[in-house]
Amino acid sequence: MGGDVMRVTWGMMVDNLLAGMSGAASRIQRYQTQLATGRRVNQPSDDPIGVIRILALRSGIERAQTYLDNVAQAREWMTVSETALQRAGSVMAQAKECAQRGASGVLTADGRRAIALEVSGLIDELLAVANTSYLGRYVFAGTDNDAAPFALTGEPPTAWTFSGNAGELRWDIEPQTDMVVNTPGEAVFGGVEGPFAALIRLRDDLLAGNVTALAAEDLSLIDSAQTVVLNALGSLGANSRRLDQAGARLEHLHQAFVESLSGYEDVDMAEAIINLELAESAYGAAQGVAARLVRPTLVDLLR
Repeated sequence: MGGDVMRVTWGMMVDNLLAGMSGAASRIQRYQTQLATGRRVNQPSDDPIGVIRILALRSGIERAQTYLDNVAQAREWMTVSETALQRAGSVMAQAKECAQRGASGVLTADGRRAIALEVSGLIDELLAVANTSYLGRYVFAGTDNDAAPFALTGEPPTAWTFSGNAGELRWDIEPQTDMVVNTPGEAVFGGVEGPFAALIRLRDDLLAGNVTALAAEDLSLIDSAQTVVLNALGSLGANSRRLDQAGARLEHLHQAFVESLSGYEDVDMAEAIINLELAESAYGAAQGVAARLVRPTLVDLLR
């Protein structure tokens, strides 16, 4: 006895035909969307496994970009600090020249007073340098950097005050890695052997005509202050190199993430065009079959 043979009805054929047409229409829409957006995956159903990887890569790109932004801001902060310290070094170099000129035995009292006036200008310039700001924050004020940290007292100035602190500004530049980007202002500009002390003493000795001090103690104090400034510049330079290395690594990582995401997400245009043409051909063929299949006359239906 032969096996049962399933009877294929006209309704079943119509259902299969409609299902095929629906699938072809969906594929047409998918490939049209791919061509319009340039992306292979436009919704989770396009590639459920790939979507997980795409989301992870996008998250990696965002994190890398955040660190790159931090590196850029840290570099700007340190560049401003470096420029200010270079100006401070130039001020001290001019002060040394003033001390050497003032120590000359042939210079008159009026000549020394003129040099003292020049040194007073250097004191004002040093104050402006010590109160350098970046984006509304004072770079040598530590973490209490909303107001200018240095001020001169007396007229003419005989001392200075510091209202900042020695707090460190640490910025995240890589995963689990931060860096101190600020320079302690009081340690650089203040102190009994700092630039302010050296300039004030130089001015006073010029006004007093103290040639012995100008030729010895003043020059020594200026050299010590200049060394402090140069050491701060050296520390900034080392941190800048470290920052550049971190930035290079982050750029490489960011680019790797972007390229990987492109591999998962971007569509192959030529392949998408071919797939679209095939889907359109399948849909057109299904329409042709439908036109022939769904043509029964009333008499046919009544049989």
